[in-house]
Amino acid sequence: MQHGAVSSNNVAAPDEAGFLGGEAGVPVAEHLQDLVIDSEDVNGFLNELAVFSSGAVSAEVGIEVLCGVTLSRRRKALTVAGSSPEARLIDEVQQAYGDGPCLHAMRERKTVLVHDTSTEKRWADYCSVIAQRGHLSALCVPLELDEGATAALNFFAPKARIFTDSIIRGCDLYGSQAEKALRLAVRIGTKAAACGGPPRGDVFENGDRPRVRNHHGPKPLQPGKRPSRFSRRHRTGGTRSCATSQSRSSNR
Repeated sequence: MQHGAVSSNNVAAPDEAGFLGGEAGVPVAEHLQDLVIDSEDVNGFLNELAVFSSGAVSAEVGIEVLCGVTLSRRRKALTVAGSSPEARLIDEVQQAYGDGPCLHAMRERKTVLVHDTSTEKRWADYCSVIAQRGHLSALCVPLELDEGATAALNFFAPKARIFTDSIIRGCDLYGSQAEKALRLAVRIGTKAAACGGPPRGDVFENGDRPRVRNHHGPKPLQPGKRPSRFSRRHRTGGTRSCATSQSRSSNR
C-alpha cells in the first residue's frame, strides 16, 4: 500500500461492510437516489450529499467529521459544497493553493490519506493552514464520473490518525455508491440544459435559480377584455403544429 494512498481493491461487499447503511434502515444507495430526486439542481444535491456523508462518517468515527464535495466539469469552474461553511472554506482554500490532497485524489483517481496535517510534508502550506484551524486528519475519496468530469468526497477530522483502515475501506465503498448518484445528477443537469430547460446544476454566485421567460405563451387576460383569437386558440389547445403548418403550405 502506498503511503498516503489507499487502493480500492478487495473492498468488502455492501452487506458485509456494516458501514454507512443509510438512515432508519434505508439502504445507502436508495437514500442517495432520493437525494437526487429531491434536489432542485446538482449544487443542491452536492450540499445534501456533504451533509449526509458528514453525519454518517461522524457516527462511525465517534467525533464530528466535516465533509466537502468538489466537482470538476469540462468548461465549468470547480463546484464546491460542504456540510458546513467551514467545510466549504477548507476546500476553497485548497483551490487557492492550486493543489492539495483533494485535487491530487481527483487527478490521480486514488484515495488520499493525510494522517496528521500538522506534520504533513506534501502540500505543506495548505496542510499547515487547515491544521491551524483544527483539522488534523484528512481523507479524500475520488468519485469516477462520466468523461470530462471528476469529483471527490473530502473528510476532515479534529484528531490526528483518526481514519483507520476499516474506516477508509468503508469510505471507499460509500464513494462507489455516491459516484453513481452524482453521475445521475450531472446527467440530468446536462440534458436539461441541452433541452433549453432550467440548467440543473449551473451554479450562480447569488444562489438564484435561472429565470425562464415564456416567449410563446399568452399574456395574462386583463379584466374587462375579451381574449384574442390567438389566446383563445392557445388556451384550448388549438394551435397548429409546425408539421401541420408546413403541410398546408406545401399543398397551396
